[in-house]
Amino acid sequence: MKLMMAMAMVCFFTAAQGTVYTVSFNGNPNADFSDLQAAVNAAVTAGGTHEIRLQSGQSFNTSVSISISNGTDLTISGGWDSGFVSQTDSYTSTSLYAGADLTSYGTSRVLNVNLPDGELTLHNFAVQRGSNVGFGAGINAFVNGTSVFNLTNILLANNFAINTNGATGAGLEVVGFTNSQTNLIGVAISNNLAESTSSTISGVGMMARMNNQAQLTVTDSVITRSRSDSPSQVTGLGVFIDANDQTEVTFTHNYLAQNINTEAASVVGVNASFWLSEQAVGVIANNDVLAAQNDDTDISPNALEQVNLLGRNDSQMWFANNFIHNADTKGIRSESRDSAVMTLINNTFYDHDQASVFITGTSGTRFGNNIMALDNGSNFIHANIQQSNNSTADPQLLNVDEPMIAENSPARDMGNNNPWPNTLPEFDFYDNNRIGNTGIVDIGAAEVPIADEIPIFVTGFEELSDD
Repeated sequence: MKLMMAMAMVCFFTAAQGTVYTVSFNGNPNADFSDLQAAVNAAVTAGGTHEIRLQSGQSFNTSVSISISNGTDLTISGGWDSGFVSQTDSYTSTSLYAGADLTSYGTSRVLNVNLPDGELTLHNFAVQRGSNVGFGAGINAFVNGTSVFNLTNILLANNFAINTNGATGAGLEVVGFTNSQTNLIGVAISNNLAESTSSTISGVGMMARMNNQAQLTVTDSVITRSRSDSPSQVTGLGVFIDANDQTEVTFTHNYLAQNINTEAASVVGVNASFWLSEQAVGVIANNDVLAAQNDDTDISPNALEQVNLLGRNDSQMWFANNFIHNADTKGIRSESRDSAVMTLINNTFYDHDQASVFITGTSGTRFGNNIMALDNGSNFIHANIQQSNNSTADPQLLNVDEPMIAENSPARDMGNNNPWPNTLPEFDFYDNNRIGNTGIVDIGAAEVPIADEIPIFVTGFEELSDD
């Protein structure tokens, strides 16, 4: 799976053909432009497929608007040498920022993106110090129609969203409509801040609102150290995803940690890392998410949970192979309403200062093959919930920061291979076969590895004669 994602990433930023526009701010005679906005305008006006290359080792003090409405396919990538021939594969080699320097917040958003008809790929640079806006301080994107928005190997850091009436998406805010696609692969979202004096803060690191069959994929990404400063309610400090109208969201192989609120005393409620809300027909697959609170000394003492799942109407949600651990909050709160179907299967909820789980809602929620262990609160699972083969025993993890269990773990070979039709994932947290060894699935996010099989002919085969 990871190989496929890597191949997809390569396709994103090698497919560009046509004109290559080059940008440098240091007087490089090899550059076509000293201003990124001018390069964007030239590429969009020309139409077709084009690439903009940003020179490595530079920080571009800029606020740029990108609007593609003519089917243009544009790639903007950083890390290029002075001849714009070779590229350093590091998102810290080139930076776009809106501040006077990289130590202060700016007075504007860094990137405005509007894609009613086209494709935009951002690759291999940092977006920093955007500010003075209530949402999308780093990047604010509207993606519509058949448009595609790709972010690969991008750093979104130290952006600041501030508004008295609520603040969202300090690092990234994206709104998708009508069959559009938004893809984040290998993105780091870190140290973004949101502040509001009187209203809710949501999705400090990333806010995504998907509507009308839009698609969102987030994979192999890191969302850490999102911070809020608000006396009001805070939801989804790291990530908030609101999916509606037959949208599809895939959130896989991501790491969320150390997302905090600094106004602990008066906050109504805090969801520390991840909030996912699904309101209409659609399948949401959340697989292999690592949500942790490794430095929990700063998390609000009245925080509610690390992960919040909410299913409404006739939505479908699948949450599998996730490892949620080490927080002074609850591990997860999941609620199904109306005729929503929510499947939480083969997850490990481990070592929380409060309860591991709070599962409520209609009989459409299915909760099976999950570990709930080493918590310090009372787990709640509503009587409506369908349950199968869950465990509260110590799973004997080989490493408290990973979900791998020991060979003699009480969770080994104790799961249900088919608690409900077509619900068991094919692979585990580590992308190994979900059912191995004895043919019975393990409880929790990870399987005990299958022992190496001895080859049929280990020695002596080459010595065999025709006799």
